[in-house]
Amino acid sequence: MIDYHIHTHHSYDGENTTLDACIYALRCNLKAIAVTDHFEANGHNFGGNSYNPKLAKTESDNAKSIYGNILQIAHGIELGQPLQNLPVAEKMLNENAFDFVLASNHNNDNNKDFYYLGSEISSADTIFTLFNQYFDELLQIARWGRFNILAHLTYPVRYFAQNGINIQISPHRESFIISDKKVNCNIFAEKIEYIYKELIKGNKGIEINTSGLFKYNGPTMPDYELVRFYKECGGELITVGSDAHRSHFIGRGIRHGLDMLKTSGFKYITVFDKQMPVMIKNYM
Repeated sequence: MIDYHIHTHHSYDGENTTLDACIYALRCNLKAIAVTDHFEANGHNFGGNSYNPKLAKTESDNAKSIYGNILQIAHGIELGQPLQNLPVAEKMLNENAFDFVLASNHNNDNNKDFYYLGSEISSADTIFTLFNQYFDELLQIARWGRFNILAHLTYPVRYFAQNGINIQISPHRESFIISDKKVNCNIFAEKIEYIYKELIKGNKGIEINTSGLFKYNGPTMPDYELVRFYKECGGELITVGSDAHRSHFIGRGIRHGLDMLKTSGFKYITVFDKQMPVMIKNYM
């Protein structure tokens, strides 16, 4: 099994070392991991940035020297909100060698992280507007393209679900459903299709982020329908990650994510070597 979204103490909200992550990954019988610590290009998400790329790389290299013969370790980064400060994002990529780059969007421009908004907003119209802006920015990130995998496509869903607001976005319905209230528009399925096609054109992919399963009693991000829709659009590059911020969460939900891949028709899971995709067939 493979967990391709893990955080360590190099993230502002992480805790354990890279060596701790490797030890726990081996206990879980994982064959490959990606350490993808946060770097927020806009600099104001949660507590700002504590990420030091040189220290993170040194720790990653040390872990590889100890465990690299029994565990494939990708030195990665989760690059948050790259378009909200593009010079800073591109400087980080230009000056550092990463095996793997996740791109993510935790907040709309000039707004709070969805972590906070999930508990502050309940109006269907406001939620609709926020999602509209969110998917527009994801599309622009997909067009920018300096990454390998787009992280947790439906990120806001996690925090609304945590606060009792269940949101469903389906390519096979004409409605955006918010806690059983239908907003009569399929615009988000259309936007997701545009995002998928842009990713596929640029040889980029998506992840199945399993953190919603065990942290928030919610769905994976994206859920099964949207994973299957990615396959229907021609998508092939896909990873599965727990988004663990503590070592004991590593590997959580991964088997469920792999089952989703198999059921959706994927024959391969993707890992990366110097940002080049490597397709693994026997991923279970």
